[in-house]
Amino acid sequence: MAKPIYIDNGNLLKLSDLIDLSDSSYTTDATVLATLKTMSGTNVSGQTWPLTLTHQSSGTYQGTLTSSLDLVGLTYNLEVSVNSGDDNAAFYDIDVRAMRRM
Repeated sequence: MAKPIYIDNGNLLKLSDLIDLSDSSYTTDATVLATLKTMSGTNVSGQTWPLTLTHQSSGTYQGTLTSSLDLVGLTYNLEVSVNSGDDNAAFYDIDVRAMRRM
């Protein structure tokens, strides 16, 4: 199921409870990058990519997708990479759907 992204709104992008699988501790030193792409693979205009998500607390990272994103299609792909060393890397490929708030 696609996650919503709201057209003409700032959208909070949040990755929660990121843990180190070797000891189950929260990961607090990762580099977390996100890029929003069209279904054809081009970066969505209106923001500089990749967006760096910053650590907040307890393995939670967040950043803001700006309201100036050029959302002209309906479905997009959000790519999120996490790197905290060779043994602690992950990649998320998330379908998002552009919607208007009612």
